[in-house]
Amino acid sequence: MPWQSFAIDQYVIHQVALNTPGYPDISGYIKLQWSGQQRATLWFYRDSASVIPPNGSFMSGGALRYYARFPQAEFRDAVDLLRNEKPVFFHWNDTTTGALLATGSEPVGEGETPTP
Repeated sequence: MPWQSFAIDQYVIHQVALNTPGYPDISGYIKLQWSGQQRATLWFYRDSASVIPPNGSFMSGGALRYYARFPQAEFRDAVDLLRNEKPVFFHWNDTTTGALLATGSEPVGEGETPTP
């Protein structure tokens, strides 16, 4: 199956303290919403994690939900992308369980517009 793209409407960021019960090896996670529902969770694993589970999808409440796994070092980049770019998309491939977080098309050399 080809890649699917979903325009993210909202997000919630969680930074997890070291040794928090129930979150072994997790440094943080981001919940992504589109179409008025929470649809994907991006999990960020500590460098010390011995095993990182594969990406996956499952049905919950009549909606398909996605889990994507990333190394800890990518957490700040993901937060920056969500805070500073628009539009931002979650891309998913059911065949490979590949996941991407990406911007929409932007003009070359656009730069950032300073805030007054």
